[in-house]
Amino acid sequence: MLSKKMELCKLQKRLKINIFGIEDLKTDQPIIFVANHNCLMDIFYLPASLPIGTVSLISARLIYKTLKERKAMIDNLLYSFPIEAHGGPEYSKMCLNEALKLLQNNISVNIFPEGAYIESSNQIFKGRTGAARILYNAKLSGIKARIVPVAIEINSKQLNLDGYRITDDKINVYILKEIEYYTYFKKYITSSTREEKNIALHSVIDEAMKAIALKLNKEYKNEYIKLYPKNNVMFKDGTTVNVYEAQSQYYLDKYNEELSKRIEDICKNNI
Repeated sequence: MLSKKMELCKLQKRLKINIFGIEDLKTDQPIIFVANHNCLMDIFYLPASLPIGTVSLISARLIYKTLKERKAMIDNLLYSFPIEAHGGPEYSKMCLNEALKLLQNNISVNIFPEGAYIESSNQIFKGRTGAARILYNAKLSGIKARIVPVAIEINSKQLNLDGYRITDDKINVYILKEIEYYTYFKKYITSSTREEKNIALHSVIDEAMKAIALKLNKEYKNEYIKLYPKNNVMFKDGTTVNVYEAQSQYYLDKYNEELSKRIEDICKNNI
C-alpha cells in the first residue's frame, strides 16, 4: 500500500498544484510550516505541496468527528495530530507538549496559525502562538528546528469553504523564506514578565503571517479570527465531554494517553 506521502503526491499531480520555492528549502532540520487558511481543503493542499512528509496539526474536530467522507479523506491522506482549542489551557498545553515530541523525533509538522477560515478572501489574520511555543520549547530541549511560512493561493469563483471534496480550483503554493527567529527566542528566554514572553512568542508568528500577506498581496489584519467555543472536549471515539467535567484528572489522563499513543503510532511509520 502506498504511503500517505505518496498518496499526497498523487493528489498534487492530479490537481496540478503549482508549487514555488522548493529549491530554496533546507530540510536538514525538522520544520514547522505555517500557512494561511482559505478553506477546509487547505489541510490537504498544504502537505501535498511539501517536498517532505509532515504531520498536520489540526483541530481535534477535523480528526475525530464522525463525518464519514471527511474522516476517510483525513485517514487516507494525512498523518494528523489533534489540537484541542476548546478544552481550556490544560488541553492546549497538553497537545503542544506532545506535538513537541514530533520535532524531537526529527518529524516536521504543518499548522494554520489563524486557527479558522472565514468568507473574506482579501485578508490574512493575526496568528495564534502554538507554533512558536512548539518551536521555542524544541530549542530549549536542544532541538534545532526551522519555521517556514507557506502562502496558499486558491483561485476559484465559487470557493466552497466547508466542502470535503477534492476540487479543480487553481492552486498556487509558495514556500517562502524561513524566519530567523533567534532574536525573538533570546528575548523569550530572557524576559522577566509574561507580557514580554507573549510579545516574543507573537513576534515570530506575526513575521510569518505578514510575509504570507505580502506574497499574496492581501491586507494583514492585526486581530484574531473569532473562534466560537464549543464548550466541550472531543475524544478519539468522537464522543464529547463538557469542558468543566473534562478538567477532572480522569479525562485529562485519558486524553493524554490518546495523544501519546498517536505520537507513538506516527513515529513508528517513519514518515
